[in-house]
Amino acid sequence: MADCPCGFVEADEMRAPPGMVGGRPNVHAMVSTMDQTKARLDPLVQVMARRQKQFFGRRPTAEEATALANESNTENSGGLTPNDPGAALLTAVQDLRSSEPFNGDVFSFATWVDRSYVLIGRRKEQVAAIDALLKQYHTIRWDPISRTIKFDLLAQMFLLADDHYRNKPKSDRRRGILLLGEQIYKTVLQRRAKWPNSGSPQYHPLLNAMNCNLGQQRIVLTGHGGWSPPDGQIVLPRHVRMLFYSYHTEPLGNVWGMRVDNLNRRRFAAGLGYMPPVEVCDGGTMIPNYRLYYPKGLKLNPPGLLMKQLQAPASAKNGVPLSRILLQAEFNVVRNGELVPIDVHWAACRSISKKWYPTVGP
Repeated sequence: MADCPCGFVEADEMRAPPGMVGGRPNVHAMVSTMDQTKARLDPLVQVMARRQKQFFGRRPTAEEATALANESNTENSGGLTPNDPGAALLTAVQDLRSSEPFNGDVFSFATWVDRSYVLIGRRKEQVAAIDALLKQYHTIRWDPISRTIKFDLLAQMFLLADDHYRNKPKSDRRRGILLLGEQIYKTVLQRRAKWPNSGSPQYHPLLNAMNCNLGQQRIVLTGHGGWSPPDGQIVLPRHVRMLFYSYHTEPLGNVWGMRVDNLNRRRFAAGLGYMPPVEVCDGGTMIPNYRLYYPKGLKLNPPGLLMKQLQAPASAKNGVPLSRILLQAEFNVVRNGELVPIDVHWAACRSISKKWYPTVGP
């Protein structure tokens, strides 16, 4: 992103006359010297800057841009926005790391009563409805005939729990609601891996969103970034697609990076600031081995509902190369014996290291 403290050239600095690279360059004063500055650039860098669209990636086609904007209506994204029923609890349970045992199905009614017990308080409204549904749920077996009923009951319980979670933030049962939501979430993930299209259509958006496990399928890499020629290039794994929001050698302003951070396509496609990528690099494409740096001094947005956000640790002073990042478990999820396709959004600069950038001036 812009204002990088990590030693990478920004677009304005690349065109600055001598003596201005160290400070903040005056863009207006640089216009008259832009052509002369470009003429002094290393020929290799010129070729890279001129041909990066063809060599490193491509612009999204009109059809792809439309598909990206509407992707949350597909089964992969679930079609949820932050205000949709179920969204608040789903966001909470995806980040929940409880020690509650999970044995392949939602915990028993007795366990639910224990987790949601309040010394003074009647079991009414959402809690009473969940009680009835959970009892019914555990009287039905998982099989090809009754699976739709089971998924519907899971969805109904999750929506009731979400309603309680939203409207009663100070309730003593809040922890129990979260645990129930986590149990339902894990059950849906496991069962829909076997029966991906089960459940009544009215519950598909919620079930799809839970089944996507999008924290593992769409990741935003955020922070400072750049490329040094000695880091070379890498070939993207076949199941990974990189989406960039600035071109190679160019920075990404903090404001624009924040719009990528919390990318939720349905929300942005509705006119609230969706920013399409300028480059899409499919699996098998050769791209520069960029480095991601800790986002020191940057303002970050929280990740969108269906995204997971990763950043380099503050201890990594030299950044983390993309080749190492893509080896992490989050980028290599196996489902049904195959690697799950993943979109990786680069919310960082793609500038060239000052150390390797040719000196500008006579």
